[in-house]
Amino acid sequence: MECFVINLPSDSARRLAISAQLESLGMPFTIFEAVNGKQLGKEALARDYDRAKAIEESHDLTPGELGCALSHLGVYRHMVEKNISHALVLEDDAKLDPALPQVVSKLQALYASETPMVVMLNYVEKYKKWRMKKLDEHHHVVETYGGTPNAHGYFITLAAAKSLAVNLHPIWMVADRWDKFSEKKFIDFRALVPYCVGLTEHAKDSNLNVDRVERMSLYKRGGLYYTLHRFLYKKFIYQLFVRPFQRVATQRQTW
Repeated sequence: MECFVINLPSDSARRLAISAQLESLGMPFTIFEAVNGKQLGKEALARDYDRAKAIEESHDLTPGELGCALSHLGVYRHMVEKNISHALVLEDDAKLDPALPQVVSKLQALYASETPMVVMLNYVEKYKKWRMKKLDEHHHVVETYGGTPNAHGYFITLAAAKSLAVNLHPIWMVADRWDKFSEKKFIDFRALVPYCVGLTEHAKDSNLNVDRVERMSLYKRGGLYYTLHRFLYKKFIYQLFVRPFQRVATQRQTW
């Protein structure tokens, strides 16, 4: 399977770290040059960024968020151009579990290239226990619950890459809003439990997202609707009447 590592040319230490991990696992890989959002000119911004839609859907993207989204979009376009059936996409701050080669091999056998599937391999906090699919003796493919940020490790099929390449340009959303992309029927989305891609120390000083603003701080808060939804629904109705039937489980972050 093709493996792409998104990396800025200036980030040699990150490139060496992730390369050493992949080589130790015997996994061939390609370094995919990341986009530096801070270096985008007016022409590129006009062509590649739909600011009005971004604000309508969530918020104005920072240069780091835009560069990150364009980097992942570049991988999808490359997969389409080269007709690559399946791929493993990693950011350069990923920490890899020894089980990763076997996991992606089994995912490739499980999902045909014509299925628009993305499987997150990094940590997700909450998932649904019903309709879990056993991948091997230690891992299951699950449906997630709630927000699922992060894009430092995921499996993707060609059909998913085609759909995302068409629907995410010009950029109007951060790269890791998988729940939104699934909601809009661009892809089918799952996660691996337990996860097999973590984060190295490099994640504390992320370059792709160095100026990322915490998303929730940009959303409007307060008012009657916010209060009712947060406290009446989420703290009372949901906990008593919704969550038990969805069989929501919480995954421990162990590494």
